[in-house]
Amino acid sequence: MIEKNDSQFVLNYIRSHWRDTIHHQTEDTGKTIGLPYPYTVPSHNNPNMQIHFYWDTYFTNTGLLKHGLFDLAKNNVDNLLFEVEKYGFIPNGNRTFFLNRSQQPYLSAMVRDIFEATQDKNWLRSAFAALKKEYAFWMEKRMCPLGLNRHFHHSTEDQLLEFYEDVKNRINFSPKNREDILRGSGHFVAEAETGWDFTPRFEDRCSDFVSVDLNSLLYLFEMNAAYFSKILGHDESDLWLERAEDRKQLLHHYCWNDDAGMFFDYDFVNKRHSRIASLATFSPLWAKLVTKPQAKSIVENLHRFEFDYGVAACENSNQQIIYQWDYPNGWPPLFYITIVGLLYYDFVEDAKRIAEKYLRVVIKNFKETGDLWEKYNVVDGSINVKNEYDMPAMLGWTAGVFIACAELISSENFK
Repeated sequence: MIEKNDSQFVLNYIRSHWRDTIHHQTEDTGKTIGLPYPYTVPSHNNPNMQIHFYWDTYFTNTGLLKHGLFDLAKNNVDNLLFEVEKYGFIPNGNRTFFLNRSQQPYLSAMVRDIFEATQDKNWLRSAFAALKKEYAFWMEKRMCPLGLNRHFHHSTEDQLLEFYEDVKNRINFSPKNREDILRGSGHFVAEAETGWDFTPRFEDRCSDFVSVDLNSLLYLFEMNAAYFSKILGHDESDLWLERAEDRKQLLHHYCWNDDAGMFFDYDFVNKRHSRIASLATFSPLWAKLVTKPQAKSIVENLHRFEFDYGVAACENSNQQIIYQWDYPNGWPPLFYITIVGLLYYDFVEDAKRIAEKYLRVVIKNFKETGDLWEKYNVVDGSINVKNEYDMPAMLGWTAGVFIACAELISSENFK
């Protein structure tokens, strides 16, 4: 059991440090993209993490909203909307070297959170116009021949060569010539766009795979768009619902593995599923696009990822190289997606068990180090994780998910 005082001690620390993560830089300077509103960065004390990242923001905002910091959460979203208007997509983060890729598209979910808190239709009307531009980016720039979406990039050759130099010590890649570098670097830039940089689930060929979590997010995007259309009185709801239904059917057809009872990324080049099972299989639950029998089957596979201190990004496949989005690393956003997916399909006890494990591993390491961290070892409960770089102490999504899990443990109304 989690001692209430222990949870409260961490919650008090988070609340007192949110303001330390706020930046406000409106002008473009050097490699930094200026943003019109104050924004949060993941870490209050790591110089390499002073960036407004795209998908991090969804999980950070979850905590900000629950702590009553609505204005800061809205500012975060308004900055992302600004980037859509400026670039036609949201970069990985507000740095110029991120302009060759986006990140997992959580913006529609963030917009819905803000609208449901304000009921401001004028704001929603403007936000929805920006969302349509982001949707066009994914549909025009990130489609594969199956009618589903993949992660990719829009890098120049020089950018691919530079990216290779930046990450060559982090990746399993031995190019023989310039052509190899360009091809392989392109796959790894695409993998960086997933946010899972790097992971064995794409077998080092990310651009060849339909991603389960990306298409779950785009399904949710389409469902949210149908909702926004109805709220705004647009005659578009049926169109968005039709798009969502088409995507759901395609995702089930290509990514559901009936023998394993799980969703897998689909290699559309070699026409097979990924060889690696990952927590991405819970994204369709979070997006509410699975049947109850499918949900039950996925939950029966939870043991492949669950350990004493939580859930690992991937099953243990005994990789010979280091991937940080792999066993035994547990990442806060994956805890959250798994927990909420479980709740949506009424696996409440499983959700609470995973939430308790998250609280326990964060509290344990906070007591030992005085900090929250980017990820945790879910097998031994330490911060002895697979690292591709020095792991930063982190507030951001670690704090946001801690707040959500603490609320779940103390309440029946987490949904």
